[in-house]
Amino acid sequence: MTASDEHLESQRLEVALMVAALPIVVLADSHHPAWLGECQYFNEQLRHLEIVYGELDAVIRIEQAPDAPVYAFPPYDWPGWSADEEVEALLDGRLVKAVRRMSATSWKLRLLAPYDEDAAALVTLTGYGPLPESPQLVTRADPLPLIRERNRRWAARWHEVQEQMQAELRKTTPYPAAYLMLADLAVRRARTAKEHVEHRIESRLRGRPPGPGWRNLWRLVRSTQAQLRGQSEDEASAAVRSLVQQARRLAEQAAWFDDERLAAAALRETVEWMAHRTDVASRPAQEAWEAVHAHESAQPLLALTAPEGEWSAERGRLTRGWLRAWDAWAVSYGVIT
Repeated sequence: MTASDEHLESQRLEVALMVAALPIVVLADSHHPAWLGECQYFNEQLRHLEIVYGELDAVIRIEQAPDAPVYAFPPYDWPGWSADEEVEALLDGRLVKAVRRMSATSWKLRLLAPYDEDAAALVTLTGYGPLPESPQLVTRADPLPLIRERNRRWAARWHEVQEQMQAELRKTTPYPAAYLMLADLAVRRARTAKEHVEHRIESRLRGRPPGPGWRNLWRLVRSTQAQLRGQSEDEASAAVRSLVQQARRLAEQAAWFDDERLAAAALRETVEWMAHRTDVASRPAQEAWEAVHAHESAQPLLALTAPEGEWSAERGRLTRGWLRAWDAWAVSYGVIT
């Protein structure tokens, strides 16, 4: 979860909690940090949330829903669970009726009419380990700490999953396959959206998955590039952007790129130049592209300092030189006469 995603999610939850007017019931005292767990929406309204204590195995979960009918647990027997027992719990310093049900390893406690007889609200505690002798609960006014802890944990989990996926990709998609797959995806994105969609559908019909997603391939190529060339993350990212943009431009502007054999050779040489600075036959075109890419990357600064039209004119001149260099390379393959 990026910082932007976290901010948007926090805003959505804050607004949803305000609109739902859902009381947030938490433990009065716990050694475990509390965080907002699963949230369910219906017609864009928050209808159910969980407060989680402990790790993902949930030392204690507190499930809450507004406007829910007040009822005890379903009347049927649960194998391995005790019969319902009426108990009391402390909520905001006052005793409220509750019913509990226990098994050998876990327990459930449901508050009955926790606020008053007319205000329906469903509050259920699920715990593992010993049941607190007299659970003490409070209504929390500020949900932000719970939301922030939720986002922090989600971000950590997302990062862990991404690292696992990257490790697997490194095993199954080593250099140069990952580079070529990313360049091929860039080319497909340069085609019409219809062609791209048809390709994905056809791949599924043939029983082949579309392959690693754009973001995962990008991250894999960036990390590989940094290792191969001793580059920083920013330098490697710039190199990956250059690869992707050149592949797209060739697909859009080079007439010979429709020849699959020639397109594959062009991408292969582009990857070899990018990753190893190999003295490929297309070196003049590669160097010409670096000039184009550098000029375009400096656009914001040049737009402020260069006379009007000068930046575009220079860009056109560099682009034409780049295309001529690639055309000359294509001639050597006997495609253009």
